[in-house]
Amino acid sequence: MRYLKVLSLVSIAILFFFPSSSSAQEKGARIRFEKTTYDFGRLPEDKIVEYSFKFVNDGGSTLEIKNTESSCGCTEVKVDNNIIEPGKSGEIKATLNPIGKRGKIKKTIDVMTNDAANPKITLTLIAEVHGVLKEHPQAKDESIFSEKCAKCHVARGVGKLSRDLYLADCAFCHGDNGEGKSARALNDQSYLKSNTPDYIMDWIANGREGSG
Repeated sequence: MRYLKVLSLVSIAILFFFPSSSSAQEKGARIRFEKTTYDFGRLPEDKIVEYSFKFVNDGGSTLEIKNTESSCGCTEVKVDNNIIEPGKSGEIKATLNPIGKRGKIKKTIDVMTNDAANPKITLTLIAEVHGVLKEHPQAKDESIFSEKCAKCHVARGVGKLSRDLYLADCAFCHGDNGEGKSARALNDQSYLKSNTPDYIMDWIANGREGSG
């Protein structure tokens, strides 16, 4: 009986001096999005679209949006308020420009905050782009070496070779293993059989008129 009393006192002391993890978490900033993925569906190439990711601070402390980083220059991000008090809401507006894109595309936005449990959350935009606008003034300089696109498709691979270079600059569109994403699947056996290595190398080195 005496042992049970001592155990009870110890338990009470622990609860008093060391609050539960859930209570401690409630005191910090907590960001919660209504949704983290949005699909625009099928889009014509010349249609610029927007979507606002809405969120709320479920925590007990002020939430700070420290930074946002989009995976591509074609996706612009605007935060309506970087400081959100407990219980208040905010939104992050993403603008997607599909000009120069083809087929299914997926763009991401990393959101960095002071939420200790989720310091980085990734938002995703999906679309299927159709139409070819070769004469569109903005489409004339949509190559991967253009100022707009180079930071995603060229700059990351500077100083890298072999697979490291591929993952830095090419996997973005062709997939980590060449399975194809917004660009052609490079591991497609029918494509590889119908084109010689010299032809493919020339395409990579010199490009093709009307393509990215």
